[in-house]
Amino acid sequence: MNGIMQDGNLNGWILAETTDNYSDVDFQTTKYNYPTVGTLLSPLDALNKVIASAGASKSRDHVDTYLINTELGSLGKIGATISDPTVSPINGPGPIVGGTSPLDSDQDGIPDDYEKAHGTSPNIYDSANIASNGYANIENYINSLV
Repeated sequence: MNGIMQDGNLNGWILAETTDNYSDVDFQTTKYNYPTVGTLLSPLDALNKVIASAGASKSRDHVDTYLINTELGSLGKIGATISDPTVSPINGPGPIVGGTSPLDSDQDGIPDDYEKAHGTSPNIYDSANIASNGYANIENYINSLV
């Protein structure tokens, strides 16, 4: 019986690094040189970093606050299964705090300060133009927000 069920079936086929098992895979003989961790945090420091920066909103809304303080902050000892976000304990999205929009002279969705800092024109509607990295200017801006 040893080895006849190594692929999860009783067929005697043993999984191995061959194209018989994995179709046309290009197996490499050397390991990929992945970058190493820049800064290794202690578990407590890692938790505090996550608590300080977690959330789905640029500014923490009441859903983020609840989840971070209750679920994450209690290390999973307090909390609830949230099957319907419109009822307790979440009770819907709550108030969304407004703010002042940054100046956007050409009204292309990218603030003037960002455009000046990244070499696009705050006076030309160029948000859909493709930048040298292959992304649209608006995508680069949006990705900078997270």
